[in-house]
Amino acid sequence: YNEESFVFRKVILPDLAVLRIAVYDDNNKLIGQRILPLDGLQAGYRHISLRNEGNKPLSLPTIFCNIVLKTYVPDGFGDIVDALSDPKKFLSITEKRADQMRAMGIETSDIADVPSDTSKNDKKGKANPAKANVTPQSSSELRPTTTAALGSGQEAKKGIELIPQVRIEDLKQMKAYLKHLKKQQKELNSLKKKHAKEHSTMQKLHCTQVDKIVAQYDKEKSTHEKILEKAMKKKGGSNCLEIKKETEIKIQTLTTDHKSKVKEIVAQHTKEWSEMINTHSAEEQEIRDLHLSQQCELLRKLLINAHEQQTQQLKLSHDRESKEMRAHQAKISMENSKAISQDKSIKNKAERERRVRELNSSNTKKFL
Repeated sequence: YNEESFVFRKVILPDLAVLRIAVYDDNNKLIGQRILPLDGLQAGYRHISLRNEGNKPLSLPTIFCNIVLKTYVPDGFGDIVDALSDPKKFLSITEKRADQMRAMGIETSDIADVPSDTSKNDKKGKANPAKANVTPQSSSELRPTTTAALGSGQEAKKGIELIPQVRIEDLKQMKAYLKHLKKQQKELNSLKKKHAKEHSTMQKLHCTQVDKIVAQYDKEKSTHEKILEKAMKKKGGSNCLEIKKETEIKIQTLTTDHKSKVKEIVAQHTKEWSEMINTHSAEEQEIRDLHLSQQCELLRKLLINAHEQQTQQLKLSHDRESKEMRAHQAKISMENSKAISQDKSIKNKAERERRVRELNSSNTKKFL
């Protein structure tokens, strides 16, 4: 009755697990045994009758034991399970703590969350010595002593810095893009200057042609007027009525011909001017479209370059963080192994090795 309890800290696949109880005498001779499926066990004080090696029931050999069944709680979740099992107690403790802090003039929102040693305290308060000889457990009541130290010694996770989003506005402020815009604007200004020069040349040509027609009209009209004036001086004003009428008819015909020529030349000039304007507009639109496609292509290249730089930056950051994480994980594993090796509550080598294996498995799952 004074022996230590048989403790099974964690049971894998409890539906398939069985518990074998064997009793030997002082000469190491088997008195009786019993094989029980784990899922059929019931908690509490029980009388268990033993059987022989052939699994036949014996009349007298019986053992009296206290069976304690608990749920396995992974390391670090003890506080959550306690709060779920007794929410009123958890809320009362939280409210009491908040009232005490408000009494001291401290608001809970002003205090950052600090890792506490509650898991260690829970372990100390719950790990009561069992009074039975057989105590199969499927819980983590006897967690390694390094769990609380690990929880309190872990560094807070650093917030991941988000890579800034590449925006079109930022790309358009880059030096290469601004230089390209300046070059395109220079080409467009050169084209506009060329078009303005062609406009001026055509305008001068049209004005010259119109002035030439007007000068020819004035010259012919002046000639007819001079002929009439000479005839009037020779023959007198009364004898030159017929010549005067003929001259007026000639001048009228000349004026009509001049107007028709002016209309024709104006129509021709309008057509030439319209064709030139359309040609210039098409050339300007073509170069604008070309510039737009060049801008899109340049923005695409700048975007690809920015993404490549961000990818390289992320890779370097990931390598650095992975290196730091591996070093931190190795440090934690060494500290946990050292704590288990220095734990005086573990008496045999097999239990120590089992603890180390469980700790390594837990760390592997946690780190991955």
